[in-house]
Amino acid sequence: MVLDTLIQSTDTLALQKNVLSHIKDTTSPLWEWVAIVEFVIIVFLVFRLLKAKTKQMPKELREMKNTQINTDDVVSDIFQSKNLYDKLIRICHPDRFPDETMKEAMTILSMEITKNKNSYSRLLSIKEETEKKYPYLFN
Repeated sequence: MVLDTLIQSTDTLALQKNVLSHIKDTTSPLWEWVAIVEFVIIVFLVFRLLKAKTKQMPKELREMKNTQINTDDVVSDIFQSKNLYDKLIRICHPDRFPDETMKEAMTILSMEITKNKNSYSRLLSIKEETEKKYPYLFN
């Protein structure tokens, strides 16, 4: 009785292995090719995405590329520009002007000053332009 049960379970296992191997033999090549094609597509898309990202320069880097900084003496340029920046932003702050047209002009000017706050030479040119255009501000 125990021997009959063992023989039956062995026969069942052999039958299951036979069915599984038959299924594996008939479907394996198809699924392998599907998996290979999927892998190739994923690799292609990843490389394309990486290539697209390297072509696009972030906005901050583009702006930094256009900013002129004196590379001869960067440290003194930054320290000198801080005082000039503080002075210009105090004089040209838009909240100082009740007139709307002047407020708009000073908003644009203060944005330009803030954009170039580490470039002493650019701040000097902004100051000169502002002194020519609005001489009464620097009295």
